[in-house]
Amino acid sequence: MAAAILWRAGRLREAVVPASDVLLAVAVTVLSLGMLLVPGERVYGSISTLAIVLTLLGTLPLVARRQWPMAVLAVSAVAETLYLCTGALARAPVGLGMAVALYTVATRTDRRVSFRIACLIAGINAVVLLTESLTFGRVGTAPTLFALTAMVVGSWSLGENVHTRRAYLAQLE
Repeated sequence: MAAAILWRAGRLREAVVPASDVLLAVAVTVLSLGMLLVPGERVYGSISTLAIVLTLLGTLPLVARRQWPMAVLAVSAVAETLYLCTGALARAPVGLGMAVALYTVATRTDRRVSFRIACLIAGINAVVLLTESLTFGRVGTAPTLFALTAMVVGSWSLGENVHTRRAYLAQLE
């Protein structure tokens, strides 16, 4: 009986989202929406409702990043790709939610798996942006491609470093 109660308490503790994840998701959402909605010069026109929805879709799932890191990364990466495909490139920091989700995946999975996922995301971003640039003749896609690639490489590198450090400290114990 006591074991069943402890098991349920442990499962309940796992089901409760840490406050740090909620605060991180709110901070990334506010930053992304703030940069998206800030008044100023718009390179590609006004911001659509779809851009706001895709930004929310890319950032709000971060609440569950520790429970389901791959699913959160998949949702964030798809939202980012759709955001890039819609051509809503204003002054918004595209992919902040995806970068945090990729960091989480890199801290919790094998290096080979997380590296392949990071390369896939960077490749899809490059294909989408270069296709959009060649098809629609949009200017300014090179800086966006550089920034997105730097975010992917940086978030994967930081996550892999934390993963390696945790493994090293576990070996010392």
